[in-house]
Amino acid sequence: MSLTNAPVARAQMLIRRPVATVYEAFIDPTITSRFWFSRGSARLTPGAQLTWHWDMYGVSADVAVQALEPNARILIAWPDPVEWHFEPRGDDATLVTITASGFQGDADSCVSQALDNMGGFSYVLAGCKAWLEHGIALDLVADHTGTAPARAPRTPVILQPGEGRDWPMGRIRALFKADGDETRHRYSISEWWLEPHCTGPGTHRHPEDDVYYVLEGTFTIRVGDTWHTAPAGSFVLVPGGTPHDFENRGEVRAGLLNIAVPGGFEPAMPDISAWFLEHPPGAPAADS
Repeated sequence: MSLTNAPVARAQMLIRRPVATVYEAFIDPTITSRFWFSRGSARLTPGAQLTWHWDMYGVSADVAVQALEPNARILIAWPDPVEWHFEPRGDDATLVTITASGFQGDADSCVSQALDNMGGFSYVLAGCKAWLEHGIALDLVADHTGTAPARAPRTPVILQPGEGRDWPMGRIRALFKADGDETRHRYSISEWWLEPHCTGPGTHRHPEDDVYYVLEGTFTIRVGDTWHTAPAGSFVLVPGGTPHDFENRGEVRAGLLNIAVPGGFEPAMPDISAWFLEHPPGAPAADS
């Protein structure tokens, strides 16, 4: 068999998350490992030489980062070139296209490599979509051969009142009950406690849904452009992408339970805690 043009493998997928979120999922190995390889030696940075591992198969690949255009393009060699293009589709969706080329060997071998790459990167994009949109690890790359070992069962988490991983931040305290491997990264559960007349995290938005259930006291919770009074027993669902915030404008300490979907919230807590310790929360504007 002879070829007129060298074969190129291409796969694409619309992922309903902002372009910055989707781009970061391929830059940060702690995210990529949820839907592709098992672990990576470092983040992708310009000119970096790093290693990706697929521990379920006992294999690894050395990767050279050749080009990065934030939120637009990634080019690597391992050793054949692979290129990602990220095209925003509005504010909350991204079309991702992965192209692999440079296959070596005779015509049959090149075609076989192209087909394998197209199938493999289709699994990667489907897994990325499931993880970023729904917080579900489909394990497509591990399971498509039928040879990956079964996952170990999770250990139950049983905590007494006040127990958990404590993140003190001055007049704010976070107490993480479950996250990461405990929930297979599908959701994160934490308590947040604010002293009287205390601002919260500030208005922010992210792709993940947030669920709040007020445990004690009364919160004032912003959802979109509206502030809502939420006494103990109140429930609030904040869809991903919606601006939100919470404050304690009352005279007593207030606490709420937060469920974030998908998980992976707690790894950000060292930076969040350090920031609040350097910038102590003040009194809500409504108190002034």
